[in-house]
Amino acid sequence: MLSILYYPPPRKQKLNHEKTIGLNVFPWFYKRLGYSWDFNLYSDRNPYDPSVKLSTHDQTKIAQQYVDLVRYIAQTYIDLGFYISHIPFALEDDLFAKSCLSDLPIKFYKFTNNPYQVFDNLQSLEGFIPTRLHAHIFSAIARIPFFSISYGAKTKNILRLLQVPRSSSVDYNLLLEIHNFSQDLELPKPPNFVCKEKHLLSLSTESKVAIEKCLLRLANAD
Repeated sequence: MLSILYYPPPRKQKLNHEKTIGLNVFPWFYKRLGYSWDFNLYSDRNPYDPSVKLSTHDQTKIAQQYVDLVRYIAQTYIDLGFYISHIPFALEDDLFAKSCLSDLPIKFYKFTNNPYQVFDNLQSLEGFIPTRLHAHIFSAIARIPFFSISYGAKTKNILRLLQVPRSSSVDYNLLLEIHNFSQDLELPKPPNFVCKEKHLLSLSTESKVAIEKCLLRLANAD
């Protein structure tokens, strides 16, 4: 297996699908080197989940398997007749997705820090495959059906708070164990988990209270 991802040539294929599945891809254990990406490995820590130690071998396997996973997901839904869009939540998401997915018939949205534009992009989706934490948050608020790729402690926590079932997510533990995605991974067709309004309301209230307390402390600080 290659240690570096190169930009593949785009595939000439007409997009003619009525339903759309969204993806959010980010450079998990990768760093950019010019127009390619190499492994970004950590010898003494796991920045995505500090409580879990991962060897450099495990980090390398996760990085490779993650790219294979998102390509498998994209191709699976394409074969089912879906149109695929990539929605970045950081500039590097856009660059990395174009590196590992540009040979597939995928629409790549430009990165924007305008949340209203992001919500507009999400509204066109039949389902969403988020990786980044904010991709999860936006899909939960928009109540878009999703299937989660959980990359670390932050996403683990939000999946727990939203009571997302295991059947609607995959995390890095599975990437270390899985050998054949077509045999060992069952994808919903399309994603079907939608966050319940009561859970969103509870989390919204807790967040508002926490922000108000923080502002009060800042206002009373010497």
